[in-house]
Amino acid sequence: MTFSWNTISVLAPAARTVLVSALLIVSALGVAVAPARADEPKPAGSFMEQVDLRPLGTIAVQNDGRIKSFSSFAHEMMGFVSGPRDIGGQQPLFTYLDMLFRPDGYRDADVIFVKGGGPRKRIIEALLAANTGTPEQQAELVRRMKAFEESGLISERSTCCARCARTSSAPQRPSTLCRAR
Repeated sequence: MTFSWNTISVLAPAARTVLVSALLIVSALGVAVAPARADEPKPAGSFMEQVDLRPLGTIAVQNDGRIKSFSSFAHEMMGFVSGPRDIGGQQPLFTYLDMLFRPDGYRDADVIFVKGGGPRKRIIEALLAANTGTPEQQAELVRRMKAFEESGLISERSTCCARCARTSSAPQRPSTLCRAR
């Protein structure tokens, strides 16, 4: 049997998912572990600036019955998380992959977008009313809530209670919002 894209279309959905995932992983590894020549100087700057995701971004993926580039898919998915905002000046594809591979790096980062002043105000009021932390923690929460009110971006940890904020090594929470429950 020879391989063609028609072969993929007749596979069961689960097999297609496994095949596409394997192709993405192999492509990502090829991008991430491409050997550098010894005589080339290493570029200065952050890790994000050193990673070239253009080849990975052109891979075709299927989403909601449509075929689109992986870059377009990542941009759309990040729109659901952070709205129209870029996170830390990163491109959506980089942020999407970074969140997949390093989710703990974003737990305390303001990346969740809440649209509209009304919902933001209700969230702020509820979080400030529930805050029973130390004066320093309360001041930090007030500062973060002012930033949230302006930008619309909030972190996962900001939405948790003061008890959870004090225990950064708290176990993963169940399906409720707060780990302490």
